[in-house]
Amino acid sequence: MVPLFLMVFYGLYFSGLASTLLGSVLGHLSLEVVFLAAGILFTIPLISPDPLPRRQSHLGRLLDMFIEMPLHAFFGVIAMMATIPLVSFFAESPAAWNIDAVADQRIAGALAWSYGELPSLIIVLILLFAWASDDTR
Repeated sequence: MVPLFLMVFYGLYFSGLASTLLGSVLGHLSLEVVFLAAGILFTIPLISPDPLPRRQSHLGRLLDMFIEMPLHAFFGVIAMMATIPLVSFFAESPAAWNIDAVADQRIAGALAWSYGELPSLIIVLILLFAWASDDTR
């Protein structure tokens, strides 16, 4: 599921598709739905107690998480370190808003980095608890 994460998260922003989608309310909502769907598709195989067609080992699921965690953090760092806005739609905000697009993007990058860590930590703890429970049985 890591390729799905890369394709959705990095692909949308670095291809310029996010700029196109964020130009309208419907596009913005579509982008949110895509992120939600990708998150669900990434998380279900990791924490679902239900039998799946192909069940990964506990170690494999933890490896998926440890591969995904830095990729999420790197995206936040890229947004924080960029000298130009990643999304051209936000570079052209109305002057009356008095917004520095790059400074705003740095805050957004910090939020993307920090907000991704707590859910990831919770999933890792769930995976470790499930692994310990299975070993106990």
